[in-house]
Amino acid sequence: MLDIVKTNKLGVKVMTINRQVNKNISKDEYFNNKHIIEVKDLNIKVEVHSHDLRTSKVAHIESEIRETATNFKDAFKLEPGSSEQTFKIYVFDDKADYTHLGGSERFGSYLGDEGGKCYYKGEADVFAEMYVYQQGGVHNLQHEFAHGLTYLATGGKSLPTVLMEGIADYFEHHSDHKFNAQGSSIDKTEAANLDLGGILNLQYSANGEENSLVYKTGHALIMYLQEKDPSLLRDYLDALRQGNSDESKSFLKDIKGHDADFKSWLAENDTETAMEHLNALQVTKGDFIATGQEIVGGEIKNISYYKANIEKIDGENVGSFSPVEHVAFYDVARAVNRATNDTLDISKEYHFLKAVKTTDGQVKLTYSDQQGNEYQNSQEYKMQALRILSKYGENLTMMGKKT
Repeated sequence: MLDIVKTNKLGVKVMTINRQVNKNISKDEYFNNKHIIEVKDLNIKVEVHSHDLRTSKVAHIESEIRETATNFKDAFKLEPGSSEQTFKIYVFDDKADYTHLGGSERFGSYLGDEGGKCYYKGEADVFAEMYVYQQGGVHNLQHEFAHGLTYLATGGKSLPTVLMEGIADYFEHHSDHKFNAQGSSIDKTEAANLDLGGILNLQYSANGEENSLVYKTGHALIMYLQEKDPSLLRDYLDALRQGNSDESKSFLKDIKGHDADFKSWLAENDTETAMEHLNALQVTKGDFIATGQEIVGGEIKNISYYKANIEKIDGENVGSFSPVEHVAFYDVARAVNRATNDTLDISKEYHFLKAVKTTDGQVKLTYSDQQGNEYQNSQEYKMQALRILSKYGENLTMMGKKT
């Protein structure tokens, strides 16, 4: 993105952003900013080349790079090499630049619709090159960097596609502990019902569902191996790096030998089983409260409101959310029933909270004054309650007058 300074009629300079990058720009012209990250534990230098990258994102990139490097080193006991290796990461401004500029002959990167790409170079000035793009953060940064680290662990040797992508997904989701991503990989692998020989033969596919299996099954397999037999994958990578073909084939055969145990592990760790043991609560639809009208998609529509029940995963009820919202409104505390839009304005005198026990034995908080006198017993509350009740019928109004 190019910054352009223009002068308006009053002679005032105005900064505007030209969102369209020159289509004939060269790779060196586009990636005109460089940030260097030294990862001394692995004796690697990471060069981050970018075009329009905020300082805050540079710091975030460095954090993710260091975190992934540490996790990878710890998982595979990777030692620093005798000579420093250079990793180059090219960060495009967005997916459009990644696809169109990265796919042009001038850039020579041969990029397309994928979410990122890593190339092993093995040259003196660059060990591996990674291409990613900004999308909120930097899309797939940890995934592509993990590919580069895998090449470091194997000395540039290739792995079966499923293992290559599985390792990358493992470290992408390892760092932020994405339960949903891990559970999805386990569930999809279990549903595929393939033996490990079939899984390890999976290849990239133009079919989205089939291509997804490469990543999901690989991720699940790496999770299993790292939990149940962490030295096996580590020794396999080491054998590849040392060029020991017979030994590496033997380790791959050992991985395939885990088929029965892997399937049992999938069944024990799928989402349904995990949720049974998870110390968590879920929200379900409860009893009907009221109907109201809201503007939805530009139209006034009738809306039904229900209680929001709080339950354990096994269905045991532990309570419900109140339909009442409490907000500060000028010098009062306002309680709003969002289902009916009725409001109570609680004056400053009653801006204290008191714990009370309800008839069913639950402990709740209620508004009170400083001496502990409850708001619901005050004349202020009774007057406002009568006002609200009068909206819903004449009989209620008359009952209020008699009391």
